[in-house]
Amino acid sequence: MSDDSLPPYSYVPGRFPHPVTDPAGHSYGQPPRKVPPLDPARWEQSREFCHALRLFNAGYYWEAHEAWEALWMAAGRKGADATALKGLIKLAAAGVKAREGNAAGVERHARRAAELFRAALSERCS
Repeated sequence: MSDDSLPPYSYVPGRFPHPVTDPAGHSYGQPPRKVPPLDPARWEQSREFCHALRLFNAGYYWEAHEAWEALWMAAGRKGADATALKGLIKLAAAGVKAREGNAAGVERHARRAAELFRAALSERCS
């Protein structure tokens, strides 16, 4: 699978092999990618961010979560940009919970995503 292609399946726990830890997983044996930090002024030029967005829009929520998490770690996990990325991570987690049929999980993760987006905006605009 190339870096920008969609995996053969969207991982849902209990329904498909874990992408990384199961030998049948779509990303098994691939080393974790180190990604450059996101430049928020040029997010649309970030290959990693745009790929995560494509994954999310195509319903690959777990995979988008992992891609945004790599960017969050590259951002140092602190500050407005990292907070916004963490909101995207939580939104993707809500998508996984939706695919699992877990309404409480969807609500919990979506609520936390909204809190993080508000916090990121507050940090950015203060």
